[in-house]
Amino acid sequence: MCIRDRAKYFEEKLHPRLARLNAFAAGKKHIIGDNLNLVDFALYQTLYIIGRADPKAFDNYPNLQNIINNFNAIPQINAYHASDAFKNKPLLPPTAAYKFSA
Repeated sequence: MCIRDRAKYFEEKLHPRLARLNAFAAGKKHIIGDNLNLVDFALYQTLYIIGRADPKAFDNYPNLQNIINNFNAIPQINAYHASDAFKNKPLLPPTAAYKFSA
């Protein structure tokens, strides 16, 4: 899928969905509750990509930011992010039409 007008897509499609997810995440350590599960890994990957596309994407969604922070605080995840095995970029292959700014 090619998004030609990223700002319009974020405003009309993404932010309403993030708002609903943010409301669902209220008071939770992880997206389903206090225990980490497979859904948290899938959600984290999606939120990570959104955050790379728009570093301010979660400024108005504190519950989602808490979900991200709680996931990153898991010792094994934190250790992986600090290791040489973790590749922060490139997120997309060089042939991709869309490029992230950082």
